[in-house]
Amino acid sequence: MLIFWLVTVEINDTLVVMDSKTLKPPVVALYLRGSTSSSDEEVQRYNLMEYAKKKDYIIFKEYLDHGYGGDTQASDRKYAPDVIEDARLGKFQVLLVTAVDRIARDEEYGLNYLRRIEETGCKVNFLDQPYANTPEIYSPDVADMIKNSRSMLLMGARMELTRIRA
Repeated sequence: MLIFWLVTVEINDTLVVMDSKTLKPPVVALYLRGSTSSSDEEVQRYNLMEYAKKKDYIIFKEYLDHGYGGDTQASDRKYAPDVIEDARLGKFQVLLVTAVDRIARDEEYGLNYLRRIEETGCKVNFLDQPYANTPEIYSPDVADMIKNSRSMLLMGARMELTRIRA
């Protein structure tokens, strides 16, 4: 039995009808951040690659910010501006990250960076914290829940950073 379906998507304010033969998996980018240990980066890379492979995602690029602590502002990191620009240009539709603390360990930095990425139309998905993912369907209530989840995760990450530095 052959199953055939249609889906309507909006691309640049234009409705496009795609069928199951032409619909392709999303193009994703992987974001890794390691402050000191390369083994942590290797674990992140392995988990992200396995997840992308399982989902049949197409990987555009890997962004690795090595040597930056979670309290470093996104604008000061090597690849942070590239992530936003490539997302804005539509080079990928989803940014895959293992956890929110890879983005930042500070609520203000983290929420601002995530907002800037999502304003491009790109989604952000966290492997270990899917409740903090960009919602599939937007509503003010869901957006508030996601923001609150992210704030709490970033607050916890900041507290962990304080403990590490003590």
